[in-house]
Formats: sequence, structure tokens, C-alpha cells
Amino acid sequence: TRLVEYPEHPRRAEAQELLGLSRERAGQLASAAGHYREATALAPSNSYFQMNLGNALLKQQLFAEAAAAFPQAGDNPDALNNLAYTYGELNANLDEAVQLCERAVKLRPSYRAYYLDTLAGILVKRGELRESVATYEQALAATTDRQASLRDAIRQRLATARALLKE
Repeated sequence: TRLVEYPEHPRRAEAQELLGLSRERAGQLASAAGHYREATALAPSNSYFQMNLGNALLKQQLFAEAAAAFPQAGDNPDALNNLAYTYGELNANLDEAVQLCERAVKLRPSYRAYYLDTLAGILVKRGELRESVATYEQALAATTDRQASLRDAIRQRLATARALLKE
């Protein structure tokens, strides 16, 4: 924390991010967002600082602010995915949300399960239930043995989508 006291220190942005991460883990989301804002002001091209700001805002359900923060992270696939999720929460820009998820999958195929899970949720919101079931199934198939909690969550959402499809 001493680095924050030195405005010209070259590692000040990283110190702000670390403070933000610490505050976020402690559940102090507004404080975390403040530190991330400071980090982004000091290093605006750092996509992770931008994404962390968006995540802290998203966790506070400040969806419009999060939707403004995530695009500043550029082509960071996690930020693209989280922007898509945010659009889903806003029930806005759903066509763009689909494209964001597809772009995230292309950029980081190893996180495919996460991104397809988000995409399937967007498809449910668009009323494309058959497509959402198929996408949840793909997301489930893409999980690894180390992703048990993700797999369980996808299974629950898949069951919900299947039930909606039968209605």
C-alpha cells in the first residue's frame, strides 16, 4: 500500500489493482471499484484492470456502468464474455451478446465451457430454446474434470432450458 503514496511510482497502477483485488475478496466492492478506476486511469491500456473494474461493477449489479467498463478491455475474451453476460442481465443488445460470446470462444478456446454457458443463457433470453439446449450441451461437454462446480451449474441451467422447451 505504500506505493500508492508515491504518485510517480511506475508500479502504482499495479498497487491499485492489488488493493482492488484485496477489497473485492473482502466483499468491499465499491472500494474495489475505486481502486480499479485508479488503476485504469494510470494504465488505461491494461485490459485486466478494465475487466476487473467491470467485474466489480457487475457484482454490485451496476449493469449499465459495467457495460461501459468492459469494452475498454478490448479483445480480452473474459471481458467480452462478461460484457455479453451483462447485456443479458440488462436484456439489451442480445444480438451483440451472441457475437461477443462467439468471439471469446475463438480467442480463448480453452475457456469454451464458460463462454458457451454464457451464450446459452443469452439464447434463452432471446427465446431460442432449442439452440440454448444444444449450446448448454456443448458447454457441458467442454468442461474438464477440474470444473465440477461449473459442470453442476451448467447441468442445472440445461435442465431449466429443457423444461422451458417442453412448455
